[in-house]
Amino acid sequence: MESVVQDIEGMGQALMRMASVAEEYTPEMNELAGAQAPASARLALVGRFSKAVAEPAADFRSSSEAFSERMLVVESGMHALFDVVESLPEEERDEDTTHFLRQIIELAESTREGATHIADFGAVMETVVGYSRLLRAPGRDVAAAVRTVTSVVPRIESLERRAKALLVDSSSTPGVDPEASPTPLTQLTAS
Repeated sequence: MESVVQDIEGMGQALMRMASVAEEYTPEMNELAGAQAPASARLALVGRFSKAVAEPAADFRSSSEAFSERMLVVESGMHALFDVVESLPEEERDEDTTHFLRQIIELAESTREGATHIADFGAVMETVVGYSRLLRAPGRDVAAAVRTVTSVVPRIESLERRAKALLVDSSSTPGVDPEASPTPLTQLTAS
């Protein structure tokens, strides 16, 4: 789980770096557009922007691929743990079981929310890529990362459905509060 969280953080950092590059170049782009600068000046600026955004776009893609690959391993482990929980009589399910199930639900919610923001960013980048062929390479990296991350969401939602079903089953367990708040995702690595 620590590695998954690191991959998610890596994607976030790459996105922030790309946003920072865009923020840095936007005033100059607006200035050139407003001044109706020659195409050569605009092309030179787009070229510099493309070079500046290429590395974080590649990092975004590699982090998303690592995230997807790690999630395959995590998924199989989670399903095995769910099988163990399902095999336990309800009266043997304790607070640790409930805590585990709530962490999975929270992971799914966080991933779904993050994937929404990533898809929105991908749509913006798609528009930007249309401005020049110089932006195609970083645009391809971003598009691939968006596809990779969004392809993981249904798999995580499958884990969420299983966790919720098991949580409902164990809600009648004595001493377990089904309404207790889940542990924040940031504490997954501490568990």
